Amino acid sequence: MKKLAFYLQLLFLILLTLSHSYMAEARFIKPKDAQVKYNFYNAHTKVNKDGTFESTIEFEVEILKEGGRGNFTNYRQTYNEDIHKFEILEAKTIFEGKTYKVPKKNIESKPLASSKEGFDQQRQVSVPFSKVEIGTKVYLKLKYIAQHVPIENHFDEIVFMGSGSGYTEKKKITIESEIPLYYKKNDPREILNIKTTKACSSTKNNATFSKIEITLKRAFSDHTVNETSRSELSEKNTTWVAVSTTNKWEDIVAAEVKGYSDVTAQKLPKMFQQIAEEAKKQNNEVDQINKVTSLLNKKIQYLGDWKTIKGRFVPRDLNTIANTQYGDCKDFTASTIAILKSMNYQAFPLLVYRGNVLDSYNEVLPGVSTTNHVMVKATSPSGKIYWVDPTNLVSMADDIFADVSNRKGLLLDEKNPQYLTIPESDYNKSNITYNRTLTFDKNYIEVEANVAFSGREVIPFIEYSLFYSKEQFIDALYYQVERSHIEPEDRIKTEVSQINDRDVKDFCFKLKYKKKADYVLTNYGNGIELAYGFLPNMIGIPNDSKHDIYTGNVKTFSRTTILKNKEIVNISRLNTSIETPWMVLSRKAKVNNGNTEIIDKLIVLKSTIKNEELQGQDFQKLKNHMRLHYNNCVIVLEAH
Repeated sequence: MKKLAFYLQLLFLILLTLSHSYMAEARFIKPKDAQVKYNFYNAHTKVNKDGTFESTIEFEVEILKEGGRGNFTNYRQTYNEDIHKFEILEAKTIFEGKTYKVPKKNIESKPLASSKEGFDQQRQVSVPFSKVEIGTKVYLKLKYIAQHVPIENHFDEIVFMGSGSGYTEKKKITIESEIPLYYKKNDPREILNIKTTKACSSTKNNATFSKIEITLKRAFSDHTVNETSRSELSEKNTTWVAVSTTNKWEDIVAAEVKGYSDVTAQKLPKMFQQIAEEAKKQNNEVDQINKVTSLLNKKIQYLGDWKTIKGRFVPRDLNTIANTQYGDCKDFTASTIAILKSMNYQAFPLLVYRGNVLDSYNEVLPGVSTTNHVMVKATSPSGKIYWVDPTNLVSMADDIFADVSNRKGLLLDEKNPQYLTIPESDYNKSNITYNRTLTFDKNYIEVEANVAFSGREVIPFIEYSLFYSKEQFIDALYYQVERSHIEPEDRIKTEVSQINDRDVKDFCFKLKYKKKADYVLTNYGNGIELAYGFLPNMIGIPNDSKHDIYTGNVKTFSRTTILKNKEIVNISRLNTSIETPWMVLSRKAKVNNGNTEIIDKLIVLKSTIKNEELQGQDFQKLKNHMRLHYNNCVIVLEAH
């Protein structure tokens, strides 16, 4: 899973930080910034009455900088041969007035991997262009035919007018359809020309079209530079056109729901019956649902991608899932729904976009082009609603996973279809409490750390425990606290609570260790730096940013630092607090019984700061407050 890989790579650095400050202005790239320039990009799509379609695409891209060469030296394109046909019609490069055609024999089309039972075959086409140097023009023309589609008699697509990191001089997208079309545009910089041809008068809605032609008024790019990390170009600043053969979400539900309802109504295989019986033994609804999803994950291996069966976005039958013991999100969702229904829960599939919290387009026309995942909305016998994603390695029925939180979703409930918003997690449900006592000596500092986690903050610990040994797990805990390796001989005491298998339950640990004194040298004497790595760094966000900013999981973080036998003068000068719509920050410092106590608290109320909010007074106050009170903070231990 991508999410798991992210956690393992950072070795439990759960508290995300943004990048360091940028000095340059944030902006859309100019022609001189681009790695490549698209001299032209033309795409023509013909949609048939049954929703299948054929697209012909041609473009000429000019290599401007070294970074642009890699993508075109060996151009690759993947496709699903069970539902698509793909053909390279012409490929060539032009360099210093001479043309170098790619011979047909040099174009390779090979399977990516052996097909597993029930899934389609993916193929990759490779086009080896020659003479790809700075100044080379690369020309490619290809044909793409969709022989099977997710929804019969339906077509939808989002046309993004940018070209990755490139700059586009001319672009023309034409869609002709035997089914009447609707369109909706997002054109923040007013660079689109859209021409339409109305559908025949016999259609029910005169606002529908049979042909849509989209062109650029001027050269253009949606790529930005000098933006902070953990951010994404905001939806309102992205240029796109949504096209669909319906403007009613109910039409999508009606087309999709039967594929799921037929499967979830099947008799439970023996394996699933056993899971249901074990779940019924639990004392409350949360534990029941967690038992279902955790046992399902133990029995069924998740395949972390969206594959189709002959172009249909539907699950396999329950017996096939149970017998093969693997499945994708559709299979996990159908299995979970079937089991929960046998326990008197109401449960329905929910189509969503899963991934980075910022990669979501909410205000589009109805369709499936903006979804890549399906999960479960369940209502218990008591009437409580649960948002269940059974594909995760861990089970957390009483909260919502970050990669689907606050997202639009399409509920496949035939009687009550809804295009709804999944709630955002409650910051009170995810907590980190971090208490540490520092005892100072000339050459070393002794640290006693008492750390507790709850809610979503426990997830990486469970995942790490599933993949690694106990010794590696303990090493990671020390790294989590100290942000560097602590040698075994310097570890005095280690106490770790039990990880509760796959269920998200409270987790805590206590560490006692010594480390070399890392004093900060000042003209007043030795000091220690108060590190604020748990804070998302707002300081580095440019005032003219075009992005939405990710602040991290909603949560409550509390840290108490005790400097033992140290009465720091003027320590109350560190006291500060600020409240904003996105987060609450406070720090209280005092001398107590011969020790100095510093209590920091962070409450992340919202996981995203929208781009339009970055220019407001509240955000500017937050940015300035962090710069003044948290950017550099050193406590002098003994003034000389």
